[in-house]
Amino acid sequence: MRVELQALQRIMGQSQVAESLIKLALGQLNAEMEKALADGLDASIQDYSKCHLLEGRLSGVKDLGAKYHSLAEAMPIFLCNLAGKLIPFQDQPKALIRYLCASSDFLIYSTMGNGNLHQPILQSLSPEDNVAKLKEKLESSNHEGYLPRILRQDFLTLAGILTSFPTLKTRQDAIEALYFLRALTAIYYRIFFNALLHASKDQIAEHLTAIFSILFVALRRFEINMFIKGPIPQRKLDYIIERDDANLRHPLLRKHIFTMLVNYNPLLSDGKGQSLNVTGQRILRSQLEALHAMTDHRLTLFMLVVKRYRGKAYLQALLSSLQRTGADRVGKFYHSLSGQQGSEAKEVLEEVRVYLSRITGKVRPGHAPAPKPKMLTSFGTIRQMEAKRNLAANKNRHMMSHNDVEEYLRRRLEKLYAKVRKEGALTKDKIPEYLAQFAEASIEIMHDRDLTEDEITEFETSTCGLLDDIAKEANVDRASLVEHEQEILQHTAELKTASVEDRADIVSNIGVTLMDAQKKLDQPESKKSEEEDITSLLKVKAIAIGLEENAPCIPIKDFFEFPLGPRGGPETEEVWFDLHLKYLEALLTKGKLDSTVYDKIKTHLEKFEKYRYRKYFDIFPGGSY
Repeated sequence: MRVELQALQRIMGQSQVAESLIKLALGQLNAEMEKALADGLDASIQDYSKCHLLEGRLSGVKDLGAKYHSLAEAMPIFLCNLAGKLIPFQDQPKALIRYLCASSDFLIYSTMGNGNLHQPILQSLSPEDNVAKLKEKLESSNHEGYLPRILRQDFLTLAGILTSFPTLKTRQDAIEALYFLRALTAIYYRIFFNALLHASKDQIAEHLTAIFSILFVALRRFEINMFIKGPIPQRKLDYIIERDDANLRHPLLRKHIFTMLVNYNPLLSDGKGQSLNVTGQRILRSQLEALHAMTDHRLTLFMLVVKRYRGKAYLQALLSSLQRTGADRVGKFYHSLSGQQGSEAKEVLEEVRVYLSRITGKVRPGHAPAPKPKMLTSFGTIRQMEAKRNLAANKNRHMMSHNDVEEYLRRRLEKLYAKVRKEGALTKDKIPEYLAQFAEASIEIMHDRDLTEDEITEFETSTCGLLDDIAKEANVDRASLVEHEQEILQHTAELKTASVEDRADIVSNIGVTLMDAQKKLDQPESKKSEEEDITSLLKVKAIAIGLEENAPCIPIKDFFEFPLGPRGGPETEEVWFDLHLKYLEALLTKGKLDSTVYDKIKTHLEKFEKYRYRKYFDIFPGGSY
């Protein structure tokens, strides 16, 4: 490996993730790419050494590695910009994407507590320069040491690589691309925000906006090409990242790595309420105070950039954050914009009108009434609405009778059971490894367009092929899984007419079928007898749903799949079925459960499958029935 690249690897070694990724990237470079990257390092040193702010820091350093390290400390963003030197080698996307990913992670890691990345840029801008002088410095070759000029050229080069990047087809490549997209966005928007805030005059703020917009529009185009028009939608990747499933996740870019980006620049949020740690909350408070203090002209520039290159949802979230700073900051901003001329001010004014109309219900001049937001009826909201209806129906009665309570409990458990079975809300704590293949195949059909016949056939063939693998590993006759195969075929047939929203339910049901097949065969011979006893026990319809006289009974297995427990779920294995047992004891007391069955359940309780649910339900609120 060339000495320049060894030095580059040592620099990024400060971050464990960046170090691992840069090793992967450098290991995939051919001789031509190594030379291009090494020459790019040397060229960056020469370019930045021309800047008088950095000249003294770099010129006195003789050791090559120390010189790179010194530049990385003074202007760390040069490492990401360096990726532009690899443009001629876009037919090697894995090496390129991993270099971008590694340098992005290094930037996040090395600048986490550094809010001064904008200072060298501002120091290079003279407050005495007018618009003509600023333009001359940016365009004329007589000002090669002008830092904004160097940055603009770097941005143009990096934009070239982002806007013509090849399509990424594998999940791991797409997660890496999503990470460096979000990391670069977080870093450069933070630099841009602070530069606008501290610029000595408005002309300089406008000058910086023009320079940074080159990169922001490239990042937006990259996002559209990769994750909106691309084969793997961004929301699918977000789902995989959020689950952090060992069979699906990226080996390095785990959930906590992506969470770190939210805390790095919390102001740049779409308002979906991502959790912030203590550092993130501190940074957000500081950013909101700065946002409140920003002049209306610079606030317009920042919001215009956010709206154009992040989208309206981000701008609306930004306005909501600004409103929380108090003193009707958004209302004052609205009146200020109303008196301004120009298309940019009008573009932002329209979004401010929409926001104020939505939160006040009043129609602002020149704007149609904002539509009322749709109510999101979560399961908790539906329960609250149902409870209110029940109270209204019984308003002339002092209290619900005991029979009413039993009937409500019966309906509640029946609905809950139907919901769990329908939505596949349960997921085992440890999913067998072979299900990773099923998940991979499932992703291919979880897109927003209609499925083709070939896609359904390929998914069906892949899924049924897993049954062959299961039978082969268990050394049993494939015919023993014919029931599971028929069930899978029935579900895949439903995909032909299912809506996009229903596909997740169907895929979940198929996954549960595969798990049932695996559990049926993947058992040691020595334990089969005991397992068969438990299986027989679980099939017994012995659990009454409700305590009334003619309450219907369901199988024991179905009952122990109910998500009963404290709101946060059982804390330990020892208390996993506490509420289930408490309910069975109530049945015993009422004579609704045979004591022999109860004893068998207690004996085999530790062998019952334990599921982790998204929601739990406490049927004994306050400790009483």
